[in-house]
Amino acid sequence: MLSEAQREEINEKVRTCVYACLVEGLNQQEIEKEHGIPQSSAGRYLSSRDRIKEALTSDFLTSLQDSGIDLTSVDNLLDLIQQKNEENKYKGTIKGGIISQANNGFSKDKDGKFNGSGKHK
Repeated sequence: MLSEAQREEINEKVRTCVYACLVEGLNQQEIEKEHGIPQSSAGRYLSSRDRIKEALTSDFLTSLQDSGIDLTSVDNLLDLIQQKNEENKYKGTIKGGIISQANNGFSKDKDGKFNGSGKHK
């Protein structure tokens, strides 16, 4: 069980991740570089609706609203975070595919059909 100090430290990190995601537009990798919160922790914080609800304070919600985030409800905020996470995951998949194409050659069989890929020679 977490002490009150540990719980508040985690809540502060959750608020930092939420702010970085929504206001600064950062993905998990960028959150790690900018704020020093490991990618795995940032991902865990941003995907846990219960943890985010626990971390929300009225001052934090006000700062989000002042930044132009639509806060008609907490569920709306949680859906927005989930949407941003899905967009970042999609962008990462695209980037990974581009890098894979640049680093690997594709081979075809005698009929011209794809049969695998391997490192460029």
